[in-house]
Amino acid sequence: MSPFDSLYNQHYNRLRRLAVRMVGNEENADDIVQDTFLVLYEALDKGTTIEYPGTWLYKVTYNKSLDCLHRKKRLLPLETVNRSTIESREASSEEDTTNLEKKEQEALINAILASMKPRERALLVLYSEQCSYKEMAETTGLRFASVGKTLSRALDALEKQLKQHGYEAY
Repeated sequence: MSPFDSLYNQHYNRLRRLAVRMVGNEENADDIVQDTFLVLYEALDKGTTIEYPGTWLYKVTYNKSLDCLHRKKRLLPLETVNRSTIESREASSEEDTTNLEKKEQEALINAILASMKPRERALLVLYSEQCSYKEMAETTGLRFASVGKTLSRALDALEKQLKQHGYEAY
């Protein structure tokens, strides 16, 4: 297996989750991840040595997500999550109800993330992916010393929004 194939298999899903959470659109996220791996392929083809490929890939995905947001200027406002529409669907079984609740929660979290600043959104996504503060700093361009405080503020804002919608953060 080539180094490119290995990196692709190892990082694709995590990069896609980051891109989806950043731009809120699966088609755009797929394009972003594809572009990210194209940049990786070209860098490896030129003989570029990438010391920390995971962090490097996160940074490229983050920057391409920001570019997409700037091009589209389309952030999903929190008000677009219409709880009554989601809840009005009839569930035929307990499993359907559970799936419906998960979809509602996911839609709410995505809407809250979309209402945040891109850097805060990225920190929350990277945090959920269990990245280190060093990786978060390198990906977002924040100083290492600022990551903890910025992440803490983003988590507080997320928790506040969730509480406003009747959910508890844990």
